[in-house]
Amino acid sequence: MARETKIKREVTNRYILQPYTGPSSRITCKNCGAKHSFARYVDKTTGDLLDEKFGRCDRVEKCGYFQPPSGKDVQNSTLMVSLKDVKKEFIKNNDFISILDFKRVVESMTFKDKFSNFLYKHFDSEEVTKVLLKYRVGESSKWEGATVFWQIDEELEVRTGKIILYGEDGKRVKKPFPKMYWEHLSDKGLEVIPDFNLAQCFFGTHLISDEIDTYHVVEAEKTALICSLNSDKTWLATGGIELITEARLKPLYGKKVIFYPDKGPKAYEKWAKKLEPFKDKMTIVINKSLEKTDLEEGADLADLKLKNLNINI
Repeated sequence: MARETKIKREVTNRYILQPYTGPSSRITCKNCGAKHSFARYVDKTTGDLLDEKFGRCDRVEKCGYFQPPSGKDVQNSTLMVSLKDVKKEFIKNNDFISILDFKRVVESMTFKDKFSNFLYKHFDSEEVTKVLLKYRVGESSKWEGATVFWQIDEELEVRTGKIILYGEDGKRVKKPFPKMYWEHLSDKGLEVIPDFNLAQCFFGTHLISDEIDTYHVVEAEKTALICSLNSDKTWLATGGIELITEARLKPLYGKKVIFYPDKGPKAYEKWAKKLEPFKDKMTIVINKSLEKTDLEEGADLADLKLKNLNINI
């Protein structure tokens, strides 16, 4: 069962991006034309989808379209609403964070998923096991051999788990559609939790402690794991630049944080703009090393490390 942690807050954003529940929850982006890549905004008080011009393309680096609604756009209706006015299927009672049972994490740690197998194939087995244990990487029954990247916060509470299916080559399976799902929504062999109120945290947040002063942050969970192999640095993953928020950054306040954007046009500028509001809360460094490589757009530190090790994926 989900446990609930109360948060002292009386209002919430009225409009949110439609949660991903499969290809049908994404439409074709009118800006770049990519199918199943555009998330629309939803009115939490009614459940209605807003006009298709309001939303975000998931292809952040290659497209970057993002248009949230303003008060004027929605007939001057408020962008914030009292939680008591939000329907039960969106927010129950008061604002809270739903938590999964940690037992699910432990039971999932078989290290037999396809991505773990890829790591064992190319890296020292003892080192791989150490990293998989450190990050509590699991296996899901959603798809055979799928990997679970559990999001565990600084209080060791399990927020959710991102399920991704990889091939034997270490690449994500994207056909006939991207195989990505969530543990709190899983409908195959696991308990379905109704009205789950998701509040994500960065992958690896459970590793943040008073003893560590510097953290290294990448976009993808896979990248954080590969970078952690044979490294004494602590790596976290945001899940994408669009998932950087005050709530997710807060555990890092007072720390030195080095961010590593995926390679892309004006990636440094985009991250600098995104992180600007937090420069007084932490020491922020944005690493440009990928921009100096001949790697293709969309490449990340994992690609660079694998290339240097002559591992082709």
